[in-house]
Amino acid sequence: MTGTRDGGVDVCIQGWVPGLNKVKLTKTLRDGGIGLNEASQLTCDVLKGREVRARLKQFDSPSAARAALEWIGVERVWWPS
Repeated sequence: MTGTRDGGVDVCIQGWVPGLNKVKLTKTLRDGGIGLNEASQLTCDVLKGREVRARLKQFDSPSAARAALEWIGVERVWWPS
């Protein structure tokens, strides 16, 4: 399955919609196994419109990761090729 690897889902995210929950995005990145400093920096990068790539270990399917990230307010979610 595209975007899925043992131990989580690899995703690329970029952009945000009004109402983005920055704290929830940082927490989601942390729940995926990313340290606090890196998760905070990745959240700042998303706010600056940069493309961010991360492995989110808590998800077992790309569709679950996409749904969670879009609910938080991430504009684009896709899987690295």
